[in-house]
Amino acid sequence: MWEKERGRIMETIKLPESAKVVKVVSKTFKMKELKRMSKDELWTIYKENIGKKCHYIDVNHYCTIPLLIIKQGKEIVTQKWGINFKDELILNFKENDYVDLNLYENGKSFCSNIYLIK
Repeated sequence: MWEKERGRIMETIKLPESAKVVKVVSKTFKMKELKRMSKDELWTIYKENIGKKCHYIDVNHYCTIPLLIIKQGKEIVTQKWGINFKDELILNFKENDYVDLNLYENGKSFCSNIYLIK
């Protein structure tokens, strides 16, 4: 979604209500704190935040910590994800949408950034 503000075009990203507000810029726009994640940081978060058991092949459990994923220029917010033994972050279980974390770490993935939403 794109909006025009003072002659500039700005991109609007919808974030979940659970995202922590760190700075209020105006009454209509709230700035969220985003932290870019590495492969190792994602694995740590996944291991420390065990959710419901997952019946998806090769994924032990769901993690419900919200992530913002920039994949092929598209912003995707997921609140239910998992990582399998092939280092693939599954962000949409029904559509088998995933990010290869090894390619991501080397800058060769279709996914340019993964952010933890605080």
